[in-house]
Formats: sequence, structure tokens, C-alpha cells
Amino acid sequence: MARLKKLERCIMLALSVLLLALSALAVLLVLLANITYIIKSRDFVTSIGLVAFSLFSLMPTFIAAVSSIFVIKKYKKPRYESISAKGRVLSVILIVLAVGMTIFSKYPLFFTIASESETNDPADYMELDRWVQNIVDEDCPHLFPDEIPANTENVKYYYYADTPEIAVEYFEIYAEWQADPQYIKTEAERIKSLPGYCGEFTLGSFTCITAAGKLPFHEELNGSNPMFFAYDHDTNTVRYVYYNAPWIEDLDDSYFYSLDW
Repeated sequence: MARLKKLERCIMLALSVLLLALSALAVLLVLLANITYIIKSRDFVTSIGLVAFSLFSLMPTFIAAVSSIFVIKKYKKPRYESISAKGRVLSVILIVLAVGMTIFSKYPLFFTIASESETNDPADYMELDRWVQNIVDEDCPHLFPDEIPANTENVKYYYYADTPEIAVEYFEIYAEWQADPQYIKTEAERIKSLPGYCGEFTLGSFTCITAAGKLPFHEELNGSNPMFFAYDHDTNTVRYVYYNAPWIEDLDDSYFYSLDW
């Protein structure tokens, strides 16, 4: 009987400590994610509401933590030997509740600020999320024209952004249209004059001019984010690509990489 009680105590304490540790880790990671978001977005007014919602979403985690603390107190020496049958039942219920809340809250980071932005409407041209705009302004602010030029045809636009979580930044900006040869020549010269210009490469029938960073599409350049202007003289088509992702392997899932080049 004494061995069973000791085994019971060890199991209950181990589960409680584990759940409490997971709860603490979840809170820490969520706070770090929120701080990262605020720093990157620099939109403190909007961030207040988002942070409040994120912390409110941690309620299952707080319930799990409180339940775990209660069970730990119950089973600490020497009190656990005098736990009544009702106390044991209550402790088991609390452990089950804590496990359920832990699973429900989907550790470690599913209750952080998370949202996606996506559009393929040319009317939304360069209307970016604040955190994306900050990165673009810092890394390559002059790749895209301020607006879609007049007298262009077959305009296409695509924008996707996944709100960052713990330094993970993913977004893609793509624009395409047909223009006259003089426009293409002028744009090519403009991109080459940018401070970040580092060369040209060919992708299918397109000549691509890198506006910043390194030449893309090389597996060994992990984390190299393509930022380039491309043109095809045969069809008078121009393309602007700004792709930002933590891993170069993500190119396979990108919008621009799936196009016919």
C-alpha cells in the first residue's frame, strides 16, 4: 500500500511539474512573440489590442498552471499521506483538466498573434502590412514603382504576408504588366543604379536584374531572398519580385516561382 501511495505521488507530481513547465514555456514564448511583433510593426496603438487578445487566448494555459500548482501542493510531503478520497478524485480531475487545457492551447505558439494578408487585386498595389513595409523600406525600398504606370496592359499583382512569430518573416510581393520598350529600357537602367544592385541572371525567357541581396535560386545560399526586376523583350512583359522567407526551400511554394518563365 505504501509503495502504491509513493507511486501515485511520483506520477501526480511528475505530471503536475511537467504541465506547469509547459505552461511557463508557453507564456514566455507568447510574450516574446508579442514583443517581436510590436518591435517589427512599430504600430503600438494596434498592437495593444492584439497583445490583449493574445494574452486572453492563454486562458487555457493559466487554468492548466493553476490546476498543476494545486496538485503539487496536495502531494508535497508530508501532506500527501493524509489526502482523502475526495482529495484524490479532485486531484485526478485537475490533472485531466490541465492536460486537456494543455492540448487545447496547442503548445507552444498557436495562441500568439497570427494572421495572414493576401490579395491579387491590382487596386491593392503596394498596400502592405506595416511590418512588411518596414522591412521593404530597410532592405530594398525602390524596387517597385510608386504606382502602376499608365498605359500598361495585362496588369497582375500578388501580395501575401504571414505575420511574424519569433523572428520568422514570410512575405511575397509580385507585380507584372506589359509596357513599351522604352519603359523597359528606363526601368532596367533605374534598377541597375540602385545601391543594392549585384548583377543579372536569366530565368527562362526573362532577363533578371537583382535589385538587392544575392543572386537567387542557389540552394547553397540558404536564406537568400530574391529581389529583382525581370523583362522579356519578345512579349514586352516586366515583372517585379520581392520574396522574403527564412528558408530558400520555400521557393517551391511561392507564387512567382510557379509562373511560366
